[in-house]
Amino acid sequence: MADFKKNNKVNTTLLLLVLGALGLGAVIVLYPVYLKKEKLRESNYLLRQQLREKEYERADLVKKVKGLHSDPYMVEKVAREKFRLCREGEVILFYDEKELKN
Repeated sequence: MADFKKNNKVNTTLLLLVLGALGLGAVIVLYPVYLKKEKLRESNYLLRQQLREKEYERADLVKKVKGLHSDPYMVEKVAREKFRLCREGEVILFYDEKELKN
């Protein structure tokens, strides 16, 4: 009977050691995969955020282009600001913003 208990303890200890080694091996193998997955998840989140920003920017540009096609005020605004055009008889004064700050 004592021999059976001793044998049973050895078998139990050996089983626990094998299970522990398998568990440790699984952690060693799977941890780098887990880290890579988390890195990809973070990268995916950042890319989706950039996509949303670009979509808002695109929608704004589409709105401006539609305005240029249909709104004479928008066309005049762009002509004045970007190309520095004016109506006949108007006088335009240009100033340097740096000089205004001083």
